[in-house]
Amino acid sequence: MIEQLIYFSPLFILLFGIMTFMCNRSQENEPLQCFRLARILLALSFLMCVIFFNKPLLAGITIGSRFTLINNSLMYLGAFILMFFSRRWFLSMKMNANAFCIGVFITLLFGSLLIASVHLLLTVVCLAALVINNACMLQYTQSKNRADGKIILFSVIMALLLLIGGTLPFYVDGFSLFYEELRLSIEHHQNDVALFASVAAILVIFMLYIGLAPLHHGMTELLGSVTLPVFTFFILVPSIAGIAGLINLNIYVLVPLLSKLKLFYAGVALISIGIGAVGACSCKNIRKILAYAAIYHLGIVFLILQRFSLSSTVAAYVYYVIYLLTMYGVCAVLFGFKIKGEYPLMLSDFNGAAYRRPYISAMLVIFLFSLLGFPPTLGFLGHFSLFTDLVIHNHFYQMTFLLLMMLALAYSYLTIIQALYFEDSHDVFDRAERSIYVVIFANAILMALLLLQPQYLFDVLTNIIGDLFA
Repeated sequence: MIEQLIYFSPLFILLFGIMTFMCNRSQENEPLQCFRLARILLALSFLMCVIFFNKPLLAGITIGSRFTLINNSLMYLGAFILMFFSRRWFLSMKMNANAFCIGVFITLLFGSLLIASVHLLLTVVCLAALVINNACMLQYTQSKNRADGKIILFSVIMALLLLIGGTLPFYVDGFSLFYEELRLSIEHHQNDVALFASVAAILVIFMLYIGLAPLHHGMTELLGSVTLPVFTFFILVPSIAGIAGLINLNIYVLVPLLSKLKLFYAGVALISIGIGAVGACSCKNIRKILAYAAIYHLGIVFLILQRFSLSSTVAAYVYYVIYLLTMYGVCAVLFGFKIKGEYPLMLSDFNGAAYRRPYISAMLVIFLFSLLGFPPTLGFLGHFSLFTDLVIHNHFYQMTFLLLMMLALAYSYLTIIQALYFEDSHDVFDRAERSIYVVIFANAILMALLLLQPQYLFDVLTNIIGDLFA
């Protein structure tokens, strides 16, 4: 019993943080103390995750493995970067950061459980909680600084309906909700319509949480108007748990339904890729461009995952990890551009920024080229694994469509580069913190090392994903 409580310590620390921030109503000494406490608790929780990475958080319904470790590491790294840069915004706006920290900690809490879950009820409960938390986070720092009840209510209703629809038929039919036993039940009831509908409902929750089209409706508009800390949160943190949980579900449960789900996966992926690329081209708001681009890139991950095989899962995960590392750099760059204490939104606000902030602007261009897969950037390796997988499986129509959408996305990225280098500057940018340069160049060095030693990245991720198929 005591041993299990020790293994649960990462979540205890997060729960302690949530309760502490909820009880702290004082505006005094905010937000520096709030973020200082948040970073300490995050460091302790992550340390416990590393020490007990191969131990289950909840005995019987979760697992501990290298796959859970690497996803928790990526999630905590994104949270650290977010906390590190967000403190300045909250300090300048003199806003209480407790609710923001609570939202981040809730995501880490339920995200950690989702990554390690091998029980369907725990999976859908975590997803429902994360969807509702995302709705609250989206509204937290808009102009009125209060939550929009309609959006939160819609998210609660959707999450509850999908949760009930995804688990009730299994209970009615007497199926076990443990992944291994559930897979055996599915193998013997592959033609059960109610069962397939339940699986579809669960996948819809994943799509809603990750932000894939067509369930992205309204998300990109909101991300274009929220503050930069909230935007960074949505770009860096939530999708990690969603992708990891989906990979677990594919491997442990849904393999018997592969032939029926292929078309569903491909359809959702191609719609997301198309809407993401075309939507980015129509935007003049840099955060909307990056939000639509996120739909495009996550759609690519969803496209490769449609085959449920080891090689395809590795290709999808390599692409996703490289995308995530690149977006760490992009978000750090965005914190380096500030005009009179405000972070700019529109492309016109970045006109001539390269002449004011040459190093940060140059790094943003490199990161954008990496997202497009241009050699010799790290993103080329991700796209190489993507196209290799498509060619091996003779998906030439999908590859052609993907190349066309890549050109469309390239146009939107070129509009950013045009604003940086080929437009006249009208604004004077505030001085960027040294810490921003440190983070940007540390990220660039990490990406350069992985580019010089690609076999390390591929071998490590192949072994980690291979453990799931063992």
